[in-house]
Amino acid sequence: MLSIDDIYSRKIFNQKKIKNKISFSLVDKSADCFANNNYILDNYFKKNKKLFIKKISKDLEGNFNIQNILIAYICSKILKIPESNFLKVIKTFKGLPFRSSTIFTNNKLKIVNNSKSTNLNSTINSVVNYNNIYLILGGIAKEKNFEILLKYKNKISCVYTYGKSGNFIEKKLKKELVVKKLANLKSVIKETFKDIKKNSNQSTILFAPACASYDQYKNFEERGIHFNKLIKNYIN
Repeated sequence: MLSIDDIYSRKIFNQKKIKNKISFSLVDKSADCFANNNYILDNYFKKNKKLFIKKISKDLEGNFNIQNILIAYICSKILKIPESNFLKVIKTFKGLPFRSSTIFTNNKLKIVNNSKSTNLNSTINSVVNYNNIYLILGGIAKEKNFEILLKYKNKISCVYTYGKSGNFIEKKLKKELVVKKLANLKSVIKETFKDIKKNSNQSTILFAPACASYDQYKNFEERGIHFNKLIKNYIN
């Protein structure tokens, strides 16, 4: 299986010497298997077959998970697993904690805990899926190019930074984004809920720190647990 959405894997797929290959895509309907949010178009196992997906688990939100669903579909066809089983799994799937987990949602607010995000790429993969984002960053930065987040500034309403690299991140982003530097996650959550009350549109609180946790926590799991506990004080 090869994604033809990626320039490098597309080149590999186009090599004639490679046999028994299956292409998949989220943008190119000419792929052997194509997917969007509510259906899979299969032109490999059965020509021009559409499999409609009525419901996807909230733990499978985001384009990167749509790609994962498509890969799982291909594997299920190769292994001859019934489609009913495949559809049931993606409807009821429970992901590992703190990996883009939606911990609260209603018509006004969505809260996503991606404490596992310890680098910028992981944070970006979360940011692209939402709008009107109140983005929480902080900890010990592994990378310096936080300016890359400015490509998505139209999606971000406010950035909150904390921890050892809080000042560094603030300096990288404050010219083009509203950035608030606070001491710790407790202060960040308090400030975030003050801010979202001023916004009448649906908001997303996205905890995707893009940093290691070791300045204030033992690991990302402890950080994620603390985030969930703090959130409960505001949504219960």
